[in-house]
Amino acid sequence: MIENHKIAFLFPGQGSQVVGMGKAFHDAPRPPRAPSAASRRR
Repeated sequence: MIENHKIAFLFPGQGSQVVGMGKAFHDAPRPPRAPSAASRRR
């Protein structure tokens, strides 16, 4: 049984990833969503 061990998942790439690269996208306000086709059929 594994106890008190930390696990890390490593995904090798081409080195183009940097720490915090998606922060601005994540923190940006979301644009309003357009109504879906299903909601227009009513």
